[in-house]
Amino acid sequence: MSFVKAIAAALVSMPCALVSQQQAALPSSAMSNVLYGAAYYNEYMPGDLQPGRLEKDVALMQQAGISIVRLGESTWSLWEPADGRFDYAWMDRIVDAMGKANIKVIMGTPTYSIPVWMWKAHPEMLARPLGGASVGYGMRQNMNTDDSNYRRYAERLIVNLVSHYKDNPTVIGWQIDNETSSYGASNPQVFDEFVDRLKQKFVTTDALNKAWFLNYWGQDVSNWNDMPTRDNASSTSYKLEWSRFQQDRVTNFLAWQAGQVRAHRRPDQFVTQDFASAMRTDVNEPEVANVLDVVAPIRITARRTTWTAHRRHWRAITSAR
Repeated sequence: MSFVKAIAAALVSMPCALVSQQQAALPSSAMSNVLYGAAYYNEYMPGDLQPGRLEKDVALMQQAGISIVRLGESTWSLWEPADGRFDYAWMDRIVDAMGKANIKVIMGTPTYSIPVWMWKAHPEMLARPLGGASVGYGMRQNMNTDDSNYRRYAERLIVNLVSHYKDNPTVIGWQIDNETSSYGASNPQVFDEFVDRLKQKFVTTDALNKAWFLNYWGQDVSNWNDMPTRDNASSTSYKLEWSRFQQDRVTNFLAWQAGQVRAHRRPDQFVTQDFASAMRTDVNEPEVANVLDVVAPIRITARRTTWTAHRRHWRAITSAR
């Protein structure tokens, strides 16, 4: 249980971390204390604008009793500024500072926000929303995680990143992706995968028609090639199967990432993932938990909400003036 207790408070913005009940064994660890920490983004505070910021932050962390930080999950563009060119110096500096202060690190795989160069080379990678509305680059979590090019780039990044920090004793665990969901992807490839799922489950369109009661409104399907997309589907059975399909997509993606990390990590480095604060309909959390060593929900403190409310109040006052 010492490992569980050590990690429980450690998953930064996820202080109520739980160990997957399905995972029989956890990586061994010499830790004996509860770890306390937060997510840290030194890369958002450029050193040339704030000299000494990292050193000051580490000193403040030590004063606050922080013993762990989560790093690196949000900036693929810094890890790989151009196709195939990896840069670790910016993060090595941060990890080194944490290590000297005896602050442990959970490193995140930065796969939930693709860099501009990747989008430019493969615009079809962006997730097509239901209805087929036009999409463009600019938002995070806006890609089809089943896209073959995305998977190829993500695998290369994960392998390089994990291999680089495999032997660094400061890095004790890996967070795969971040607040993962299906992102509503309905790309042609995703739809083809869905139809293949239906073929395996029902075998014939006749069985599908009967199971889904598609003769209601005369929506029977006589050929798999005629299967309508989810965009305007009114059948509740279609919608339910699509939701389950999207859940499985998320589970399979995270299982794939966990496998990539485990193939290259140090044996005592654990694998975790942070579920978004509220349960999502397109994420089967119990199934995802089966592929993790440690399960954690994200926790956003009330301070952020309070500060936002204060800003709105201040804008209202200044506008009134």
